[in-house]
Amino acid sequence: MAEEFVIILPPHLSMDARRRLAEARVFEQEVLALLGELLGRELPAPHACIEEHRAVGTWDVHILRSWQAGDLALRATARPIEGAGGPFGEDIEFEVIEVPPLRFAAIASLDVRVGGSLRVTVAGCPPAELERIRASFGRHIRALLEALESGLVA
Repeated sequence: MAEEFVIILPPHLSMDARRRLAEARVFEQEVLALLGELLGRELPAPHACIEEHRAVGTWDVHILRSWQAGDLALRATARPIEGAGGPFGEDIEFEVIEVPPLRFAAIASLDVRVGGSLRVTVAGCPPAELERIRASFGRHIRALLEALESGLVA
């Protein structure tokens, strides 16, 4: 049975707050943290990836990001959300390479003008393990939101 984890950014966030979340790559942080917890290992930070820009200057521009941790490979395909005035965020699809029996899929969208969400689907994991990770899912976003609201992040 598959379990779904979802984060929807609060609608009251300012455009500046959403921009800070995008710069911190919080959705990538959550995906890497969740996958690390499921596998019982430390995964690289979001910015510690190999990044390759493809089809720049065309309608199909996208960014390939990949993280490697031993035998685990996580790939993300990010498509910039562009409009008048520049890029406003990204739509990201994550793919985990070879982690049987675990099946893991994630998709995120963050547009600084309107909001964002992250949806992760996990299957092949014991129910007790799912309960444990459900309790910690979203902690990076919550911590950054609290810092933004308290003024600790300028």
